[in-house]
Amino acid sequence: DNRVTRMLGVERPIVQAPMGWIARSQLASAVSNAGGLGIVETSSGELDAIREEIRRMRELTDRPFGVNIAQAFVRDPGIVNFVIDQGVKFVTTSAGSPERYTEQIKGAGLTVFHVVPSLSAARKAVECGVDGLIVEGGEGGGFKNPREVASMVLLPLVRSNVDVPIVAAGGFVDGASMAAKAFEIGLPGDWGGQIVSLGLILFAFSTVIGWAYYGETGAAYLFGTAASMPYRLVWIIFVYLGATGSLQLVWSLADTLNGLMAIPNLVGVLGSLAIVSSLTKEFFARKR
Repeated sequence: DNRVTRMLGVERPIVQAPMGWIARSQLASAVSNAGGLGIVETSSGELDAIREEIRRMRELTDRPFGVNIAQAFVRDPGIVNFVIDQGVKFVTTSAGSPERYTEQIKGAGLTVFHVVPSLSAARKAVECGVDGLIVEGGEGGGFKNPREVASMVLLPLVRSNVDVPIVAAGGFVDGASMAAKAFEIGLPGDWGGQIVSLGLILFAFSTVIGWAYYGETGAAYLFGTAASMPYRLVWIIFVYLGATGSLQLVWSLADTLNGLMAIPNLVGVLGSLAIVSSLTKEFFARKR
C-alpha cells in the first residue's frame, strides 16, 4: 500500500510500458488482471484500432487500466478528446512537453503521469500540474534526455526534489537474471540459474564456431586456401585472450575490431558506386 496504488486503484505499483503496436488489450488486460496497471498505446496512430482495443479491455478485465499519449507520434490533434471519449481515467504522457496536454487532461478529471528523463523535466512536469511522474533512466527504451543518467542516480535525485508519486522505469534487471527468475518459478532450487548459464555457454560456443567458419571462409576467398592455417592460429590466440584476459581488455579489443570491420565495408561501398549508379540509371530509363 503506497501513494501509487491508492491513486491508481491497483494492488501492485506496477505500470506497464506503452509499447507501440504491442501494448494492446491482450497484454494490458493481463497486467491489470495481475494487479498492476495495464496501458494501451496510441503511438501507432491507429485510433480506430485503439478504440476497439479499449472496448476489448472492458471485456477482458474489470480492473483499472490507462492509455498513453506519446506526443512525438500524435497525428490527430484531437487525441486528448479521443482518450476522454473512451471513458479512460488514467493517462501517461511521454515524448514531449507536459505543457501540451496536462491542463486539458486534468480539466476532464483524469489522472495524468508524465514520463521524465531528467530532474529539470521532472520539475517542469510538476509545475504543469501532473499527478505523478514516471522517472526513466538512460537504460530504458523510448525518448529520453540525450545526456542519459542511470536510473539509480536519477531516481533519488528526482525523489529528493519533488513530492508527487513516482514510478521508476529504466534498468533494474538484465535479461539473464530475468530468465533465471522465470525458470525458478516452476523449478526447484537453483535450476533456473543453471539453465540460463548452460544456455549462455551454448550460445557462446555456437557463436565462436560460426564466426570461425565465416572468417576462415573469407580468408580463403581473399588469399586462397593456404591462408586457412594462419587464420586458425590467429583465431585461437584471440579466443585464448578472450577467455583469460581482463574484461576491460576483451571489450576494448572487441570494440577496436568491430570498428575495423567498417573499413572493408566502406571499400566495398566505394567500389560498387559505379555499378550502383549504372543500375540506377538503367532502372529509371526503363521506367520512362
